[in-house]
Amino acid sequence: MANEPGGGPSEAPSNPNELPQHPLVERLKPDPSQPAKRVVVLTGLPGKSDRNGFQRLYLTTKLNYYAEFLASDIVNAEVIPADQSPFPGHEATRVSVARDATIHYIRERSPQPVDEFDLDVRLGAPGSRRSGTGAACPHYLPTEWLYRPDRQHLSHPMWNLPGR
Repeated sequence: MANEPGGGPSEAPSNPNELPQHPLVERLKPDPSQPAKRVVVLTGLPGKSDRNGFQRLYLTTKLNYYAEFLASDIVNAEVIPADQSPFPGHEATRVSVARDATIHYIRERSPQPVDEFDLDVRLGAPGSRRSGTGAACPHYLPTEWLYRPDRQHLSHPMWNLPGR
């Protein structure tokens, strides 16, 4: 294999003291004078896509959340043994996808029957136009709260006592 024409990743080093280039290095940085390819690394369970040319990588063992990307955007893939996998007892795959590739993250949900005991809590009457005032949202500060740059903290008119 080392004497094959055309060289490549299996080419033996010219110097016996030189180490051969690792296959991952060969894929991510084939030209030593150029920067390495930028990739996104995902770990999951590989699966088929319903779209031609696409690959799925399931990110949960329930198979309800997955990443989908073009198979041609895969730069590197390596198998993770079951004893080292983030999915106990299952062999997983670590995939490097080109950073500029489009990756669709999809969470599948199946319709559930409506529970008659669910509470329907609303912050205001239906159809009211109070949005933008912050009145219905507890995360907005009331208008009397002010930021005072000279004191480097929030201020309230009640706190404006002498000596503060």
